[in-house]
Amino acid sequence: MKEEILSETKNNTRFSVLAIGDSGTGKTTAALTATAYGTLIVLDFDGKLKELKDKIPAETQKKIKVVSDFKTPSEVKKYLLVLKAEFEAGKSPCATICIDTWSRLSEMLLRRMQASAGVPEGQDPSISDLVPLEQQKRLQFTVWNLFTDVQESFISLLKSLPCNVIINAHVEKTQMEDGTIMLAVSGSGSFRKAMPQMFQNTLFFSAQAGEYKIRARKSSNAIANNGLADKWLTKEGLLIKPNYSVFEETAYRQPEVK
Repeated sequence: MKEEILSETKNNTRFSVLAIGDSGTGKTTAALTATAYGTLIVLDFDGKLKELKDKIPAETQKKIKVVSDFKTPSEVKKYLLVLKAEFEAGKSPCATICIDTWSRLSEMLLRRMQASAGVPEGQDPSISDLVPLEQQKRLQFTVWNLFTDVQESFISLLKSLPCNVIINAHVEKTQMEDGTIMLAVSGSGSFRKAMPQMFQNTLFFSAQAGEYKIRARKSSNAIANNGLADKWLTKEGLLIKPNYSVFEETAYRQPEVK
């Protein structure tokens, strides 16, 4: 079993998705369709699944494992390392892991970085007037560099798991380095602007008149990208289905337990 899992990983038979959109645009609902490939582990930082529970079919619920109530980033990292160890031991604890949402997890990470740097809770190190200006500058440099390093480390750990990876994130208009205004992952710091290039697929979710739409190609205000064949996209650059069945040819599938 161990050789089979590692072989599949080397052949890139899995997908990674950065799903960006406002609340209520179908990110979590789409993630649930990944149960078609096996167990879906959801690290739930938003509590969204509690709202959806009554709408999820019983058979689908059996394939979902919700993990929540993380108190610190260290607890999250420890859980991911346990999953990695299980894969390395030849087990397959899940087909897909989903972070719901990265925006909430990154807030937790930032608070931890501020505490490590000695910044009072609730204070932005770039604007705090509680310390002298020179100390503010040092705190700002320390916190934002730590914040970038830790976020990158978390994503690298996630992507080291030989399974499908989905990161749901909230969206906000953001000024990019070239001055253009684009839709990007919401939050603090500059790392969020670079996140799309770390995933095979960056998808933008929207809802119009109760209909979910998922953009998979770049538009004038959204940096989308995808590794999908054209047959899975409309002429407008949207997924032909508002769910993850479009990854059926590249998804990692959890081996059946015999």
